[in-house]
Amino acid sequence: MRMRRLRRTNLVALAIVALVGVAFAVTGAQAAKKAVPSNTAQPTLEGKFQSGETITTTNGAWTNTPTDFSYQWQRCNTSGSGCTAIADADAKSYRLMSADVDHAVRAIVTAANADGRAAADTDPSPTISDTASPRNTARPAVSGSAQVGDELKVSQGTWSGGATSFSYQWQRCDENGDNCTDVAGATSATYGVRSADAGHTMRAEVTAKNAAGTTTVNTDRSAAIKTAAAATPAPAVGAAHPATRPSTSQTSTCRSG
Repeated sequence: MRMRRLRRTNLVALAIVALVGVAFAVTGAQAAKKAVPSNTAQPTLEGKFQSGETITTTNGAWTNTPTDFSYQWQRCNTSGSGCTAIADADAKSYRLMSADVDHAVRAIVTAANADGRAAADTDPSPTISDTASPRNTARPAVSGSAQVGDELKVSQGTWSGGATSFSYQWQRCDENGDNCTDVAGATSATYGVRSADAGHTMRAEVTAKNAAGTTTVNTDRSAAIKTAAAATPAPAVGAAHPATRPSTSQTSTCRSG
């Protein structure tokens, strides 16, 4: 009888030890998971964003003491989406190539320690410039109403070579589209047509810029600017209305005698 009780006691003790061991294992696994690196400051890109130049990523800031970092560079579209890995681009620095022109790039930084790994990516770079100034592949165009008081607008056109910014200058030309001169202060993509433009034609110059330089092209001329449409004046308050002519028709009445 005593032996049976002893066995039961031992079994209960073993079960308790097993449960404690499982609890410690779960707690240890959770602690290890919590010790994986965690990014607290995003990595950033440094360098000149032009074909042939070398750019570098920082590691950013991490908790839980990473002991190793690895890298993967990606090529994206100019909006920073649609990113795909660049073959063999797995160092902290990356030399930009012609295939990157008119794209953006970014780096993925992976931090590791004994408990695991975690990744963080940089913001996409600006559009990568070519080694030559931008090239225009489709001319900008003017749209809108060619009339005083209305508005004209110019498009950017289409460019290659990694254009990163655009500027504008509107010009006033003669009625034949010649002898064009700058309109002072008219340097935005839209232009409010003014009375001085009446009888003239308008065009815009568009300048594209990249890391190598600038290129300027102009649009075709607009139609000749028309004066503002004359509004019909409202009658003055209290003005007399035109007199109504009396009718000339009369009705005669015959009486019997």
